[in-house]
Amino acid sequence: MACPSLLRPPELHAELRSDGARLTTGHRGATSTELYFDLVYFMPMQRLSRRALDWDNLCDFWLYYLAIFNAWLGQTFFNNRFDTDDLLAKTFALAKMTCVVGMAAGVPTDVDSEGGDLFIASYCVLRLMLVVEYVRTAKHVPEARALCMRFALCFSSGVAVWIAALLMRRYTSFAVAVVFWICGACIEYLTPFLLLERMLPLHHSHMIERLCLYTVLSTSVSMMVHNDAILDEYESLRLHGSLSISDVLRFGCCCFLGLATPFSILVLYARGIPRLPTWPRHSKSSPLTVEHSEQPRMSLAARCDEDAAAPRNSMPQKLRAYTFIYLHLPFTGWLACITLGLEKMRCSISSQQVCENAKVLAFRGATGLTLIFLGLLHGIAGTSHARCW
Repeated sequence: MACPSLLRPPELHAELRSDGARLTTGHRGATSTELYFDLVYFMPMQRLSRRALDWDNLCDFWLYYLAIFNAWLGQTFFNNRFDTDDLLAKTFALAKMTCVVGMAAGVPTDVDSEGGDLFIASYCVLRLMLVVEYVRTAKHVPEARALCMRFALCFSSGVAVWIAALLMRRYTSFAVAVVFWICGACIEYLTPFLLLERMLPLHHSHMIERLCLYTVLSTSVSMMVHNDAILDEYESLRLHGSLSISDVLRFGCCCFLGLATPFSILVLYARGIPRLPTWPRHSKSSPLTVEHSEQPRMSLAARCDEDAAAPRNSMPQKLRAYTFIYLHLPFTGWLACITLGLEKMRCSISSQQVCENAKVLAFRGATGLTLIFLGLLHGIAGTSHARCW
């Protein structure tokens, strides 16, 4: 018989009373396996960040980023509810990390290269492994069986469309493949919203920690690309002996701008979003109720308990919670574009010309869109400060 610590069946991270209510399980952080899994996503995002940022290939950036973000978020949802971090889960995680590396290899760094075959193939294998995990979970967790089987069916349909995109790419044209690519992404992104009534609650502290870690990761990747380019240019001038004091000052200004801009936005993000929008306490469609964050700085716990018996409409609350999570897609994407814009518009240290107008416009546009989505995130999360959802 297998040792329970090495091989455990999936389990729902909740305690149930006889009346179907969910008891809080306290704070739960990311495991070491999850942290390492997040770190592996540094590779495809780094490759994607090395593509030039301009209006011609901005669409390509978002096509690849849609798949990268969905691959990460899909696994995060599963781990949030069912992860046991046993030997089998670690083995699955290692196999998925290999697929993420394959996705990185499939991202063409050359702007003129269409590529994408290896990227799509690796993504499909990764998603199929997630489907296998949901089918296995449906067998061991009766409370989540209906939801897990629906997830498996919808995600399998999405993978089928992605495979069709791969075939279209090889045997027809890239434009036709892009249409299937977008359709496959739409199926997978719409699935959680179509299943909201059956959706099980999320663990707040774990989900917020994972979202914050991913936001920092996506920013640090592009920031590294920006600073690496500046350091390479600085080293080239130093070796050739043509480095002056004014060059050093311009170098320092470029580094400061590349660090200060995304850092300031991250500070605003972290300060304004202390927790996930609250899940409904009592859901007719699910036997579980919300687990509230027990962080000491949240002063609304007493008010939440007082309002627990009040009738609530669960669907708007669930919709807000998932909207909050999925708004991290455009937020982190445009946040990465800010630093990429800085790297592309940086002036040559030995030149007096600052940058081109088009690149300045791209940087300003990315900054404006990032702040817009940051405001939307604050608006959704801020409602939880006014009252308990």
